[in-house]
Amino acid sequence: GESGGSGPTGASGQTGESGPTGEQGPIGPSGPTGEQGPIGPSFSPTYIHVYSTTPQTVLNGQSVIFDTYSSNYGNCEFSGSDIFIWKSGSYYINTSIHHIEQCQISLFKNNSIILGSSSLFSIMNSQNSNGIIINITDTDITETYSNSPSGLACKLNLNINSLSNAELNINDTSDINSTMPSTYVSMSILLINTA
Repeated sequence: GESGGSGPTGASGQTGESGPTGEQGPIGPSGPTGEQGPIGPSFSPTYIHVYSTTPQTVLNGQSVIFDTYSSNYGNCEFSGSDIFIWKSGSYYINTSIHHIEQCQISLFKNNSIILGSSSLFSIMNSQNSNGIIINITDTDITETYSNSPSGLACKLNLNINSLSNAELNINDTSDINSTMPSTYVSMSILLINTA
């Protein structure tokens, strides 16, 4: 006789375990290059390193005299005890001094002390250094200086106070015989960010 009709579909069996992961396919092509980002800020480098190899005696409240430099670039120059800067911004300053007596050193900006710049050195006949970051603003560029493009600049000085005498001797002891000239005092100034 004729075949009977199909019976109803049975219930699905349980899902089998996953098979092993197949091999990784080939890397697709690179996407298009993105647009160029904006140009970052820039500023003219400004830095100076001045020093003195000449022994000197500085009266209390007076400034150290620098007699030469190893590098001077950008918006700055020096003249004796004065360092002139005519670019506003943040500056890192490092000072180093070999003093005979106990002393205190301070940085001055336009004849006024820079708060936080004073360091006390209590050990006699020693070499000491100090670092600080300061801000020079457009309102600080007020001192007359003919070599500045505007005729004005900010003036920096390293001032001295002896703790025991009316003066401070910056040199080394007479019984040290060195074959090369010693640097008795130095100051480095570097522009690290524009205002």
